Order: sequence, then C-alpha cells, then structure tokens
Amino acid sequence: MRIINLFSNATKFTPENGTIAFSAKEFDNYWQFSISDTGIGIPEDKIPKLFDKFYQVDNHMTRKEGGTGLGLVIVKKIVELHKGAITLQSEVDQGTTFTLKIPKLKQISEK
Repeated sequence: MRIINLFSNATKFTPENGTIAFSAKEFDNYWQFSISDTGIGIPEDKIPKLFDKFYQVDNHMTRKEGGTGLGLVIVKKIVELHKGAITLQSEVDQGTTFTLKIPKLKQISEK
C-alpha cells in the first residue's frame, strides 16, 4: 500500500518545526492507519478534487513543490483494491490527517 505517498506529502507541506505522526490500530475486522501533519492544510473547497488524476491544490503558477498529481490517486486505488477506504480531515494552517481503513484478510482454515 503506498503509504509512502502520504508521508511524502506530509513532509512536503509541513514546515521545518512542524510534526508528522503515524498511527496504526487493529480492530476486529479491519486495520486503521493514520498519517497526520501540522502542515499548511487543504482548503475545504479543494478536498473533493484531491483524488482526481493530475489535480494539485496549487496551480502551476503558484506551486512551490513538485509532483505529478498522481500520488493520492494511486493510494486511493490501492486502498480500494483491498476493499478499504481513505478519508481525510484538513484545516488550512493547521494540518491534515489521512485515515485508511483496510479490512483484515479472512484466514483460510486448513483441513
């Protein structure tokens, strides 16, 4: 699962004195992974397009960080292929948290 894309975004958009945190929790039927940062955040009106191919919050004239606009698309696709879900919460100038929920694999019992 391309969690590295989420870490990469967190490091790109979090200032030098900011923080990035990762957590993993096990529930009965799924795993939950979260990556949080104290970065620049994402404006609410930009969030619906965030998982669109080639979309980037800043346009090419104002963008300071590189990228193709494919990282989050790839993460979402892989999560969905695992029958999971990805959500985010963000506030401008406060940071962003991406949360992934991945169902546990059903174990095949041996006979």
